[in-house]
Amino acid sequence: MTVAVGGADDSSSYLPIVVKGAAAVEEQSGHTVTVLPGDHLWSISKSVLEERLGREPTTSEVTPYWRKVIIDNIAGLESGDPDLIYPGEVIALP
Repeated sequence: MTVAVGGADDSSSYLPIVVKGAAAVEEQSGHTVTVLPGDHLWSISKSVLEERLGREPTTSEVTPYWRKVIIDNIAGLESGDPDLIYPGEVIALP
């Protein structure tokens, strides 16, 4: 996955960051991820934490973050099911 992080009000601060196994991220009011084929909320959560921590996160580190991602996004998911997300959907990251 390629992640792009930029300032909310300054597109000139757009900075690409490489994160394995999830979708493209761009900062708007916070951070968001655009789902790619094969992504799921666990893999996105794990990839974001891996980038933030600079190492592979443990299951006990991913679990609470993943739950927060679900809580923050459940109402906006096209399917309404956190186990069924579609390419192109935008996921907000805590």
